[in-house]
Amino acid sequence: MPETHFLKTSDILVVEPDWPSCAKICESLHTLGLSFRVTTMGDILMNSMAHQTAGLLILGLPVDPNHSFQQHLGLLAHYPSALTLGVTSDLMSDHRAHLIKSGIDFLLSRPFTTDESTASIQALLRRQRRSND
Repeated sequence: MPETHFLKTSDILVVEPDWPSCAKICESLHTLGLSFRVTTMGDILMNSMAHQTAGLLILGLPVDPNHSFQQHLGLLAHYPSALTLGVTSDLMSDHRAHLIKSGIDFLLSRPFTTDESTASIQALLRRQRRSND
């Protein structure tokens, strides 16, 4: 697929604790012919994966919009150059704006279809390709 050839497939990291969403994201990545790693936020915070790189970070955010996103957004510091797809519940616009201002590049709201997930990933990969050209 021309949209994805520039990204090392080992540079895709999925951190999504919501199993149905994670399964759809994994199916999307498989459909696109991409390899990826699935991990937990705890593994990254315990530094077992902090030394690794990510060109694309797919980050599941808490379902409760009143929950602090700070710990989740702290993961962005481990992968400062990664494009980030935030997977969220349906949030009010001020919460969405906060996440985007904090470094999330694109938001995908649960529940979503595999087609929507695939299209979102393709859009981010196209953006990365353009910035590398």
